[in-house]
Amino acid sequence: MNNLEDLWESYPPSEPPTADLLREGRRRALARRRRLIVRPLLAGATAAALAGAFVIGAHTGDKGGTATSAAAPVLRNSAFQADLHPATSCSQLLQSYRSRALAQVSAYGWAFGGTTDQLKAPESLPVPGALAGPASPSMDSFSASASTPVGSSATGTNVQESGVDEPDDVKADGSLIVRIHGATLSVYDASGATIRRTARLVLPDLAAAQILLSGHTVVAIGADTAPLSSRRSNSSGSRIETVSVSDPAKPTIASDVAYSGWISSTRQHGSVVRTVMDAGLPDLGFIYPGKNVTKSQALEHNRQAVRASTLTDWLPTYDDGSGARPLLSCDKVAIPPAGLTLGTVAVVGFDATAPGSFDAIGVAGQTDIAYESASHLYLTSGGAGGDCACPLVAHVGSMDAFPGPCCGSPSDRTTIFQFDLDGIRAIHVATGKVSGSIADRWSMDEAGGVLRIAVTDDAGAKPSSSLITLRPDGTRLVVDGRLDGLGVNETLTAARWFDDLAILSTARHTDPLLSVDLTDPAHPKLLGALHIPGYTTYFHPIGNDLLIGVGQKVAFDSGGEQERAQVALFDISDLADARRLAVRPLDRWTWPNAGDDPRAFTWLPDHQTALTTFGTRNGSTLLGIYHLTGTTLSEQLRTLRASDPANVRTFELDGGRVVLMAGGTLEFLTL
Repeated sequence: MNNLEDLWESYPPSEPPTADLLREGRRRALARRRRLIVRPLLAGATAAALAGAFVIGAHTGDKGGTATSAAAPVLRNSAFQADLHPATSCSQLLQSYRSRALAQVSAYGWAFGGTTDQLKAPESLPVPGALAGPASPSMDSFSASASTPVGSSATGTNVQESGVDEPDDVKADGSLIVRIHGATLSVYDASGATIRRTARLVLPDLAAAQILLSGHTVVAIGADTAPLSSRRSNSSGSRIETVSVSDPAKPTIASDVAYSGWISSTRQHGSVVRTVMDAGLPDLGFIYPGKNVTKSQALEHNRQAVRASTLTDWLPTYDDGSGARPLLSCDKVAIPPAGLTLGTVAVVGFDATAPGSFDAIGVAGQTDIAYESASHLYLTSGGAGGDCACPLVAHVGSMDAFPGPCCGSPSDRTTIFQFDLDGIRAIHVATGKVSGSIADRWSMDEAGGVLRIAVTDDAGAKPSSSLITLRPDGTRLVVDGRLDGLGVNETLTAARWFDDLAILSTARHTDPLLSVDLTDPAHPKLLGALHIPGYTTYFHPIGNDLLIGVGQKVAFDSGGEQERAQVALFDISDLADARRLAVRPLDRWTWPNAGDDPRAFTWLPDHQTALTTFGTRNGSTLLGIYHLTGTTLSEQLRTLRASDPANVRTFELDGGRVVLMAGGTLEFLTL
């Protein structure tokens, strides 16, 4: 059964809207690799203890505060300094949610709401089964000098920004290694000839977790799996637990906080942890057309459910063990400009050593992408190619659910919100808009106070990419410069950012490696283009003006289509004439993992060696070891015991020893 047939079969009884199904099929074909931010429909009443209780003023996670009702006085908050204006009262905030929801809700709940224009997909979207170009994998980004090699973070993770750590399955500090697998945290000692596990701790009600490490504190972030009957909040969501490993033989849980929203992004600056949380759309007890329910009856019932909704339905909660409480006070929620997708997104910051004292602000809408530099957080919304937040639509008479179409309207413009970072606080300081779509956070970068982004514009007859620079001007992010017409009729597949340079890759049948001069951000210049077979999905600078590119080569012969991974070495010392010095193709039907997850790549400067993983047609995982001698790139491939590349990591410890995590084992790797 193909995607469209599956969508048709899962549709509730009654006459399905055929045009909408076709549009949804095209959207799924484009977004098959993209994450859908959803809030599942759950049975049960909302906790009565939360009704009408919202704290006025700065929220720091303390248990005090003064409650207010819908007739609250005018509120003000210094967290919003630009055009995101906080609600002036709880009643105004609730009215905003209700009026926007009434414009969207349909007889099928949150699905297929709004007008035909709101649901219309871009004409360039491929139909299911059509031959398309390469899918857009994650892009990589890093501000640095092209002559400087880039290693991993202090805890061993290949990250986007220097000094900004990211969650991973394993972290290291000296000879201490901590690893999360499912809900089990394991602690290891790597000071001896072998890696020895000293302790393990099962973290309660946590799944699909990843970790950060700050000193002797582990921060575990994952899905909340507590049974509904015992769950502190009456909605599915996320859980953050901190664990002290000051005694590696006896790790202890220091804090355990459940949130009703999904955590879509987490970053660490020093000991400060910041998450972006999406509360999705609430379960308001919608009904759907069926044997005994007409479409008009379902629509009227669902609209009445929206009119009866309260702020408890719309705003996320948190529970640190003393009962579920609002995460956001009314004055900490901004009512967004028109066009932002319905929902609630929250930015929550806390110190790893004091997770109970946090700062949280929110926007009464949903955003697509979160990118954090060393000093700013950027949230984006809109653009036809960006991720979108979708609800889950339940089958009539069933507990099953399937994703509905995106609730927002596809657009060829992207809105960017800029936030200053001040300790655990995030302060909205500027907003900008650009034409085109930002694929993901890897296509964004900041250097010298300038935001640089790579966008794709599919609105015209010939889709192409652009590089745009933006500067703050008061409370606006204004376009400082742009370079258009990159990769006409091609797909943007990778980017690498330096202080005054961008390396981009677009692809259709060949891979143009584009060099863009950013010395003057107001006037970006295309310096050169190297056309090579295949396409690159990940670039990594290794110093001396050399780049390693990991990608894919697609060819056709008498046996049909051939796909094979390849690793190449590029010389960008002459930006007008970049050269590929070496290429190491793998066997047929192999795929690189670094483009989808850059944590699958490790550069070891002291060893002049790159490590990265590949998937194969038979389900095995290959570890590629690429050693650089001058400008010669040698290759060694090893088949790993782990079949899932997501369970494979490599990282370097103090002293130069390299650790391989494959499946359930950790061992020193002999290069």
